[in-house]
Amino acid sequence: MSENKKPTPSQKTSPQPLTEERGLRPTRNPPPMPQVKPPKQEKST
Repeated sequence: MSENKKPTPSQKTSPQPLTEERGLRPTRNPPPMPQVKPPKQEKST
């Protein structure tokens, strides 16, 4: 039971960090435009 519970959180945590790292890397490249947009909107307000 302990072994089954350990692989469950490990597998669930493995895909989550992998997706976050992959989503942050590709999203950071194109976000140069969106990142400049959020600060512009805040300044406009």
